[in-house]
Order: sequence, then structure tokens, then C-alpha cells
Amino acid sequence: MFPRSLHNVIKKSGVRFQQNISSRFLSTGANITVVPEVTYVQTHDVLNKSGSKSFLGRVVAVGDKVKGLKVDDYVFPCDKNLTVEGYNKIEGAENSFYSIGEDEYLDTLVGAVLPSTMGSALNLLSKCAENSTVFARLDQSTFSVDFIRAAKTKGHHVICSISDSYGMKEYVKTLNVLYAAGADVVVPEYLVGSSIYNDIVSEVTGGTGKANVILQSDDAPTFKTEGDAFKKAKGFNARKELLEDFQAAGTLESIKVTKNINAVLDAKATVLTYGKIAGLASGGDWMDKASKKNIQAVMKDAVTIAPFLDYDVDHCVDYDNAVELVEQNYRNGNFDRVVVYSLDGTDEANLPIKKEKGPLGKIFLNELGNVDPDHPLVAQEIQNYILDDDEMVEKAERGPKGHKGFI
Repeated sequence: MFPRSLHNVIKKSGVRFQQNISSRFLSTGANITVVPEVTYVQTHDVLNKSGSKSFLGRVVAVGDKVKGLKVDDYVFPCDKNLTVEGYNKIEGAENSFYSIGEDEYLDTLVGAVLPSTMGSALNLLSKCAENSTVFARLDQSTFSVDFIRAAKTKGHHVICSISDSYGMKEYVKTLNVLYAAGADVVVPEYLVGSSIYNDIVSEVTGGTGKANVILQSDDAPTFKTEGDAFKKAKGFNARKELLEDFQAAGTLESIKVTKNINAVLDAKATVLTYGKIAGLASGGDWMDKASKKNIQAVMKDAVTIAPFLDYDVDHCVDYDNAVELVEQNYRNGNFDRVVVYSLDGTDEANLPIKKEKGPLGKIFLNELGNVDPDHPLVAQEIQNYILDDDEMVEKAERGPKGHKGFI
């Protein structure tokens, strides 16, 4: 891992990469040529085999009709058709790029990420009223982290609801990730709409606790099919059997969660949606449905936020190694890490990165144990404690005498 302490915030003019590329005027006149110098590779880039649309590039050639850009300017892509896979030159119209101003400062690794998850988050938030209360169903993904960061920068309250269906370890990890990103409140889905939830949210927002914005995946169930089936079922026995089927499939629990969520929303709440890639929230290719003018506005906003951003980065030198690191991070559950490549990269795919559990998870579990000692997460934590204790005894019995082992 390239130490974050070495990722100095640098002035645009101080960034140095492929300076040996000769500049030339393009025959097309109105276009520019750009070389991607720091590129962010995401899970959906790997799965779709589409190359990357998120990079920080340098202008290496301009046409004689180009007015606002010059050679050695640094730019972001603002066009859905601009993708890179390596260090290939790309050509496009001047308005297909957003130029970083001479007086702006930017960490290049942060810059590579801005056109993706942060851009997507800011694009969604542009639809919200000022000082909104956002109810967000999020996870451990980079998009989730960037959405919270962007929302808090914009002055919104962010109330996060997370599933506990994946077990205690994943729940606690998600809890830590979202609180670290700046969420005001993070609660399990089963608490949404309860008196505890209402008290916490009202204290944070200083209001009624109702959210006027909801963020959820674009595949969130509406249960229209199930509702129609229930209406069509005739007689007590038919409906009883249908409910039993819903219970067995977990549908009843999902319906209950959806009902509780609707109860904490304003009647006219703004609905924001995101896609999912490999089971996780994703900013996706948000530029596909946005105008170049809107993309330019979003990127201007992103550059303003950039000095306040930081990421856990795996920094390698080429696209192929970046793909391996993305796959490795996914296998190891490091969903909030980002992978970038540039000629200054040093990392290689190797052993998994081990993360320690933060204190927030332990505090929450202690509180949950007091409120609901029979909750599955509490039971699992107790079981893990017993197993860890047994493992320590077993290691002590098997360890050679006089050998203390490695820390």
C-alpha cells in the first residue's frame, strides 16, 4: 500500500507524468487529445469489461479552434463515450472534458475517483432541496461512503438503514464504514419506525424525524405482484397458504421493513435510486443519462469537495494489475477500498489486507444486548467469543514449550 502520508496535496501544475509526449495541432481543429495519467478501476468496469470512465488526464494536443484548453492542462472526462484501458490516447471535443483551474489544488489519486462515485452522488443530490433529511439504504461500498460525504458537505442530515441479514461481522463492518463517512444515524432495518428510532432521529434533525428524501437501490421491491395475488386469493385457507409461502420466502419480513420505512418518510419524499453491481451499491455510469452541461456542473462541485476527501487506495502501475486488485478486494470483503493505476504505482495483488474491528461496533452490540438480548447478532457475538476462547486454549495446548510465537 502506498502510504497516504506520501499522497501530498499538490498544485495542478506540479503533477508530472508522461511529459515526453510531443504536442501537435489536430487536423480536426475543434478537438483535443488527452492521455489518462491516473485511472480509477471499479468492480463494474471489470465485470462489464468496458474499460474505465473515471480518470485524471493531461492534454497533449489541441486543435487550432480550441479556445479554453491548452497543452498540459489537466482534465476530467465529461462524456459517456470516453473510456480508457491503459494509457491509450483519447480524442474528443473541448466540452467533453472539464478542466482543472490553474489555482486549484488536487490530490491526483482523489482526482481519479471524482468522476465516478463522487460524481454520481453529487448528481443525485442535485435533485434535493436544501437542508434535507435523507433516509439512505446503504452498504460498505465506495459509493455509499461518497454519498454520505457529499450529502454532509451539502448540509443534509443522513439517516442510514442497513440490513443485519448477512451476520454480525458484516453488520458491524458496515456500521463502522458509514459512521466513519459521516452518517448522522445508522440503525438496523428492524428498528426503523420504532420509538427508539424516532427519538434518535428527532434529536439529530431537531424536527419530527420524517425524511423528505429516500435513497435506495433501483431494484427495491414494491410488492405489487404479492399484493395482487393476495387480493385474488379467495377464502381464508387460500390466503393463509399464500401468507405461509410469503413467510417461507422471507417476503413478509421485507414487506414489514418497507412499511416501516414508508412510515418515516414525508408523503411527497424525493426518491433517489442507485444501481447495484455484484450485490453492492454502485454509482454506475451516471454520465450516460446526464447532459454535458450537467456533468460539467457536477465536476465543478466535485473539485470543490476534493480537498476534504481521502480514500484507502491500492495504487498499481497498469490496468491488468488493477483488475486483479479489484477482484482481490472483493473476495476479501474490502469493499470501500479504491484501486487506481498510474506510472507512479507500486502495489501488486498479493495477500489480503486484514482490517481490525473498530470500537463503534462493540459499543453498538453492547447496547443491542441490553435492548434485545435474544437478537441473532448478539447470539452470534457470544458464539464467536466462545469459539475464540476455545481456539486460544487449543493453541496454548499445542504450542511448543518455551516458544511464544509471533505477534
